[in-house]
Amino acid sequence: MSPPAATAADAVTARGPQSPPRAVAGPAGIGGIGDGSASGGSASGGGTDCGDTDSGGAAPQVVPTALTPSDVAALLSRPRLEGPDEAVPAVVAEARVADKVTAAASRPDPPPPPKAPPPASRWFVEPLTPDNLFLHRVASVFTTATTPFQQLAVVDTGTYGRALVLDGKIQTATGDEAFYHEPLVHIPAVLHAARGSTAATCGSGGSGDGGSAEGLLPAAPKSALVLGGGDGGSVRELLRWPSMAAVTLVDIDGAVVDACRTHLRSIHGGALDGDPRVRVVIGDAIAYVADGRGTYDLILCDVTDPLEDGPSAALFTREFFVAVGERLSPGGVMAIQAGPSSLVENPRLHPRVMRTLAAVFPHVASFVSYIPTYGSPLGFAVASFTTPTAPPPPAVTDALFATLTGPPLVVMDGASLAGAFGIPASLRRAIAAETVVYTEATPVDTLGASAGGSRGGGDVDDDRGAAPPVSNH
Repeated sequence: MSPPAATAADAVTARGPQSPPRAVAGPAGIGGIGDGSASGGSASGGGTDCGDTDSGGAAPQVVPTALTPSDVAALLSRPRLEGPDEAVPAVVAEARVADKVTAAASRPDPPPPPKAPPPASRWFVEPLTPDNLFLHRVASVFTTATTPFQQLAVVDTGTYGRALVLDGKIQTATGDEAFYHEPLVHIPAVLHAARGSTAATCGSGGSGDGGSAEGLLPAAPKSALVLGGGDGGSVRELLRWPSMAAVTLVDIDGAVVDACRTHLRSIHGGALDGDPRVRVVIGDAIAYVADGRGTYDLILCDVTDPLEDGPSAALFTREFFVAVGERLSPGGVMAIQAGPSSLVENPRLHPRVMRTLAAVFPHVASFVSYIPTYGSPLGFAVASFTTPTAPPPPAVTDALFATLTGPPLVVMDGASLAGAFGIPASLRRAIAAETVVYTEATPVDTLGASAGGSRGGGDVDDDRGAAPPVSNH
């Protein structure tokens, strides 16, 4: 039987109703966590009305002439020609239209479109430089607060999971936190444990105790002080060392600790839930260190970036590093996150932190880790009065890591630990050439400052003279 005559209306019905493209609202809450409103856009997608056509504009509607069923059958029996419709006889063009109409009429209803994701209407933005922003989508918000010290939020970022956001900057996220916490904790711990190893100091694989965990564990760290780190990730990693008997966490903001204890359990792993080895102190890190009671094998400065008017700027000064050194036990090692290692992003902060450490400690070294949610490589530093800060051979590191409790490390092993110290040549030159030492009287370069206008720039009048060279061991 010949198919019934089809009309253009039939073709539209067969295709189903076609909705215009979804208008995407502009980012709401730029500079902070948005409230979920889509005030940044409009139904017209910002003033441009896009039609539902392949070409992006309104397509002319082609209506075939009235055809009987026998006419359609005759037309469909003609051979097909290639080329544009205007170059072939009109009857062939009509046949092509009939082809499309008939095919549309005979197709089953199309499946429903896939469910669209929720509108991305809540965002926050981190300034990397005065010219560059890092935009993060907020899938959901677990908690927000204005504390006496900072703006706090715990949000779901989608790709990188739950994140702690302080003053508009991601501090840690479940999807990549290991790239921060593992280097910060395990590099100084390995240096401390390997400090008496012949293999570690001579730079070879060695034999005997130099390459065995049994020979190194007596020197492994037994006590640690974490300054900042209210998310508990550093404490979690410290507790994986079998030798670790006591960890003290000092954070100035109790609201941060409470929020992370509740909403970021996958980061602290229960370390904030009453482990008998852990003591949590809500208080000022500077005052706690200056108090002078007790010493530690490891001191980790797991602090926020030195933002203007933020709570951490004073924790990057020579005076503070001197006080930290007084709380280190013999052979003790300190580590600190030391700002972006990208000289394009901030050419001064990391070299000056390194120079400031070198004004206090004979052994100082820089290492780098890339944390995706930070948007650029992050610099760290280790320092000690007596423990060399050059990485031990990978075999020594792997022997120590084999003793850790819990699942295998995500980032660190012998090779990656050694590789973390391979910082770019330009960064090494910048550190070697730097002369400014941060003090309480010398403002710290805040993040996001441009090369030509950061606080505490190269014109600081420093009458204390140049700091000693930064050692690589």
